[in-house]
Parts: sequence; structure tokens; C-alpha cells
Amino acid sequence: MTPEALATFFAGNVALPCRSKGNVCASAQYIETNKHHSALTALMAQAFAPPVELTALYHYLAALFLLNATVWNDD
Repeated sequence: MTPEALATFFAGNVALPCRSKGNVCASAQYIETNKHHSALTALMAQAFAPPVELTALYHYLAALFLLNATVWNDD
């Protein structure tokens, strides 16, 4: 994630003053000062959360469930 994208993410989640928008350092400092350090930490965790990729096991188990649901609904 680029600094500009992170600044945009902050601006999308917290109402920032005009002078802080577009500047990731100023945005982070504003959030930490006026909200709380935990708010900034939560936003950073959300911004950098890795996307969850579905594994082959997940697809296999999902296919079994659909098969069983179809069999159960035929009664």
C-alpha cells in the first residue's frame, strides 16, 4: 500500500481536517492525538490485513456440503 493510498484510507474512515488529508504522517498524527492510539492501531491493522485465500480443502469441503444438502433436500 502506498502512502497516498493509506492517507486516502484514513480519510475514508475518520473525519480529518483539510490540512491532514493526503498526508499519511499528518493523518496518523491527527488520529492518534484526537482519537486514541488504539484507533490508529485498529485502522492500521485493517488497512494491512492480508486477504484470505480459499484453499483447496475449503473448496472440497464446500462441495461435500452442497452434495449433502442436495441429498437431504430430495426427501
